[in-house]
Amino acid sequence: MRALRKVPGEQGLLSREDLHKQAACELGYQRMSAGAREALVDAVRRAVRRGVAENDGDTLRLPARLIEDQDCDFLREQFLAVLSSLSLGWVDRDDALQAFKARMGYGRLRAVIEDTARSLVLGLLQQRQLEPQGSQIR
Repeated sequence: MRALRKVPGEQGLLSREDLHKQAACELGYQRMSAGAREALVDAVRRAVRRGVAENDGDTLRLPARLIEDQDCDFLREQFLAVLSSLSLGWVDRDDALQAFKARMGYGRLRAVIEDTARSLVLGLLQQRQLEPQGSQIR
């Protein structure tokens, strides 16, 4: 997901084939095997389902490269999706933040990403969409 996020951010709109080739290069592959191609095709599908990328005809693009440019409602939905995929029980907040970062395709938990994610948690707690218990949430 990180390699996909990096490529369109630098190039703008890309065909799927160009995206696959450039993401493979970003991951260190000089040639793409059938297995690597299938993995990239699957990653692109996941990125589109998650809203990380958008179809624009035969090309793909990122709706927002930076997390601070993302729609808050969209981010809340993604955070809740992460929690539901992790467990039906309690989840440590830091683990949830790391999983959210990975789902959205961000390589490091930079301060702005961490601040945004923590703000999402506080907002969801205030809206009673999350329940706190010490350092854990559900």
